[in-house]
Amino acid sequence: MNKKICIVYTHHKLGDLIWQLPYIKAISQHHGEKIDLVLREKTQAKNILKDLKYLNYIFYNNFRKGFGYWVDVIKLTKIFIKSNYDFVYILDKVNKPAIAAKLAGIKKVYCYPLFKKKELHLVEAAKKFTCKSLNLSDCQTETLIQISEKKIEKTKKLFDENKFNIVIGAGSSGPDTRWGKKNFIKLINQLNNKDNFYFYIQAGPDQKDISREIINNVNKKNCMDLSDLSVREILPFFSLCDGLKNS
Repeated sequence: MNKKICIVYTHHKLGDLIWQLPYIKAISQHHGEKIDLVLREKTQAKNILKDLKYLNYIFYNNFRKGFGYWVDVIKLTKIFIKSNYDFVYILDKVNKPAIAAKLAGIKKVYCYPLFKKKELHLVEAAKKFTCKSLNLSDCQTETLIQISEKKIEKTKKLFDENKFNIVIGAGSSGPDTRWGKKNFIKLINQLNNKDNFYFYIQAGPDQKDISREIINNVNKKNCMDLSDLSVREILPFFSLCDGLKNS
């Protein structure tokens, strides 16, 4: 049985991995195999990927410069040799995994053009790379995340089906991209005057002041704070809610 690997080079943020999942899944489906996934660094990825049936193992590796660059190359080479891979797919414009794959003697290595100076459009480049590598005319670009039925059923117990349930994404990576606490408070209070709603406020553990201020200024006791939950714990709420309002 052949064993495959898809290396995803993520740029610190979980979102960089999320938008690449359709292409990882396409590679898995093409070969009819689960994939071993190597990530750039420890992120929240493990929380989201645990329920994805087309992924096998997750290895973490630090990508450094200078002398550390070659230390990382050696680490990756050892992983490739130990796992005896037949295929390596590198979903980014980086040369470290490509060098390691070649040193490990892997013959089928697929990667982006390493010396192309032009900036790559994230989605278009990944789609073009996947279609070319797998000889496909087209492939899915929409990310779908699997959540176990057990988690769904457990979270359902917190929901009232007689209410319209909405997730409020009140936090963000920076103040310039936030809609603002006052806007959310005004919106929720206006909705409360019109119908029977329940709101799940998500702002992240380091932005709990945002969710608390919103909840404290809503004219009904119909809000739950999700900010202390992990990404994996929050996903079932997203799946079960009737609507999502993002900042």
